[in-house]
Amino acid sequence: MVALVQREVAERIVRPSKTSLLSLMVALSSKSVEILSRVSANSFYPIPKVESAILKIVPMTPAERLEKWGIEPEEIMQVARLGFAHPRKLLASNLKSLRVSGSGLRDLGIDEKARAEDLLPDDWARLTLHIHNPSSLPLS
Repeated sequence: MVALVQREVAERIVRPSKTSLLSLMVALSSKSVEILSRVSANSFYPIPKVESAILKIVPMTPAERLEKWGIEPEEIMQVARLGFAHPRKLLASNLKSLRVSGSGLRDLGIDEKARAEDLLPDDWARLTLHIHNPSSLPLS
């Protein structure tokens, strides 16, 4: 897939300093992501106030996604949407409805004071696997 997006969005997808729902979704479903080229604002009329970038995303097959994450990425995204519902709140607060606690996060190797943006795709996968099958991982 090739997409033209705002340069800052492309950079946050390719090299996220903090995870967003968009960067998580791309990470869960793609083999690789790269910025092919920057596009000057002067290439458009009227001239926008931002630069653009051409983003190349190579998707994984459904079987590859399941093998890599151990769970369907759509299920991970359902949990992540709840986690990102109130971005400034602690993750444990956002996931209370799923019976996730700060100590439970700690048992999974996730900081109990973490916010959704602090988790890597692997963390989201582990957390979702636990929520769907609590006996599969140690968590209180």
